[in-house]
Amino acid sequence: ARFEAGRVAGTTGCNHYPAAYSTNGEQLSVSRAVSTRRMCAEPVGIMEQEQQFLRALEQARSYKIMGNRLEMRDDKGSLLLQFELAHSGG
Repeated sequence: ARFEAGRVAGTTGCNHYPAAYSTNGEQLSVSRAVSTRRMCAEPVGIMEQEQQFLRALEQARSYKIMGNRLEMRDDKGSLLLQFELAHSGG
């Protein structure tokens, strides 16, 4: 996932998605992601995993950055998503 200038975009493993986001302190709001509609049969369960990921992204209400890790949590504080900064070669 890439977070830049109020937009997050990336791949779900099968499809690509963009969404808008805004922050206020550690509060977070992510709009509904619009993904491409490619159908992937493998690995088994990838389409269900994709939908769970997109739902979790929408449900995120707060975030915290710790070192090279980003955690996104719901309104009850439950961990929904965790991202780790990928270092590009060079």
